[in-house]
Amino acid sequence: MTDVFSAAPGFDSHRFLEMELPSQGKNHHTVRLYYNRLDPRQREEVRHSHLAVEIDMFGDDCYGTYVIGKKRYDICPGDIFILRSNEQHSIVNMKKGIHCICTGIQFIPDFIWSPNSELENFSYMYEISVGTDTAFNHRISSDGEIGSRIRREIENIVTEFTARSTGYGLMIKTRLISILVMMAREYKAANGLPDGFTIRMEKRRMIEQVMHYIDDHYAESITLESVASDVNMSPSYLSFLFKKLNGFTLWDYILSKRVNYARQMLTATEDLILNISLESGFNSLTNFNRVFKRITGLSPKEYRKKAFYSD
Repeated sequence: MTDVFSAAPGFDSHRFLEMELPSQGKNHHTVRLYYNRLDPRQREEVRHSHLAVEIDMFGDDCYGTYVIGKKRYDICPGDIFILRSNEQHSIVNMKKGIHCICTGIQFIPDFIWSPNSELENFSYMYEISVGTDTAFNHRISSDGEIGSRIRREIENIVTEFTARSTGYGLMIKTRLISILVMMAREYKAANGLPDGFTIRMEKRRMIEQVMHYIDDHYAESITLESVASDVNMSPSYLSFLFKKLNGFTLWDYILSKRVNYARQMLTATEDLILNISLESGFNSLTNFNRVFKRITGLSPKEYRKKAFYSD
C-alpha cells in the first residue's frame, strides 16, 4: 500500500485507460498514464498530494480552476500543468454541461534524475522534486510553440504506452526528459536563471558529496556545521552554495528525506507513529507532526488513514 501515485478523490469513478510502467526490482511503478473524464456534476476534487511528479494536459472542452498550493490557475482548453512532488492540488469550478478529458502522467523523480546521472546539473529536477520556489509557474499555455511541442511529446508517450513496442520504457523516459527540458527553458526565461542551470564542476561535486552524505545519514543528528566540515567549507558558504544550486536549503532537503521515509513507513507498516518519527530522524513527536503536516498538508495519523482507505 503506497501513495507514490495517487488518484484524484472526487473524480475516481471517471478514470479510464490507466497504464503503468513497472520499475525494476521495486514494489511500485515508475510511470503512470491515465485519462480522467472530469464531470462537473460530481463534487469538486478533494485536495490531495503524492510523491510522484504529475503532468496534466487538458482537452478541448476543459474550463475550470486548478488550485495548486496557494495558487489558483484558470484552466483553458489545451493547457498543460506540472505538479511538483508532494504538492497539494485540486480541480474546482468545472464548467457546467461540459465533460473535460484530462490526460495525466505521473512519475517518480528518480526515474528521470539521480545525482550521478547525465542530468546531475539539471536544477529544474531539484525544483520539481522538492518544490520550494514560491514563484514557480505550474501552467504552460496552449498558445505558443513550447506548449504545442509539449503536447506532441505527451501524445508520443501515449502512443508508446499503447503500442508497447520494444524499448517503449526507454522511449517514454526520453520523451519525459524532452518535456522537462522544454519546461525548464520556460522556467529559466521567466526567472532569469543562468544558462544551462550549471555551476563550476568542482563546486557541483562538493554539493553532490553533501547530498550523498544526507541520503545515507538523514535519520541521524545532522548539523550544518558538521556537514560543512566534511567538505571543508564554512557553514555560511555551504548554505549559500547549496541554495544557489538547488533552489532550496540544505535543511529543506534533510527534512524532505525524513518525511518521505516516514510516509513510506506509515503506509507500509503498522509501527507506532512515535517510533516512526524517531526512526526518521526527528527528535520529538511534536516536531515530527509539525514538519510532516507542513510538507504534506496532513498529520501523520490523517496521512495513514487516507492511504489505507484509498488503497
